[in-house]
Amino acid sequence: MVIDSDSLRSRLHVQEINHLAEASEEVSKACRMEGLEIDRPLKYGNPNFDVNNVGLRARSTWEPIKEARSLKTMSTDATEVSTRFNALTQQKQAEMELEIKKEEELKEEMTRASMEYEEKELRVVTDYCDWQNAIRDTKESLKFSDDALERFENLDKPDWTQSYDPLENGNNWKQIVAKRNLERKSKAAVKNKEIARMASFHAYMAYVNQEMVRRGGPCSNKIYF
Repeated sequence: MVIDSDSLRSRLHVQEINHLAEASEEVSKACRMEGLEIDRPLKYGNPNFDVNNVGLRARSTWEPIKEARSLKTMSTDATEVSTRFNALTQQKQAEMELEIKKEEELKEEMTRASMEYEEKELRVVTDYCDWQNAIRDTKESLKFSDDALERFENLDKPDWTQSYDPLENGNNWKQIVAKRNLERKSKAAVKNKEIARMASFHAYMAYVNQEMVRRGGPCSNKIYF
């Protein structure tokens, strides 16, 4: 047997009047075709008074089973959307935390590279000074040999030096070797400084690029790398 909306509302109304069933305010409203709390999700309402909600229609029937199924479907869909949204939020949160962690690591690398560059730059100055001091010491060491050769070339010139001098012990050769080693060390320090400078620059740009990516800005990889 099929009961239409009008017959159902009429029977329920009679039962409430005769106290055959417990009275329900929502059922009474439905029987009188008044507004219900479930009207808005079901797109029932008066479009003349609620212009912000497009698609509202006036309620002309009351079908509790159909409407309950519709509400259940809406609830299930809303729950699924909420679950997906929460999963997406957690995923984005994990990605953001990963980006922040990567940015912190790049910042530490940038700081380390900058400190290493400063150290290499200072090493260039100290190694160059050591090289120049070695050049001066080598000239002073070789001066003894030059003076001795000059005296031996002119035997008629008076010479009051002793036949043995403490400086005549291979010191000039040691000074020359030390000077050459310090020269190579000084030139290597210049190359190492340039390598450290480029490493510091790339570390800085990597940090800037990561920060721009996290903030949604343009990346500079195509410009500097």
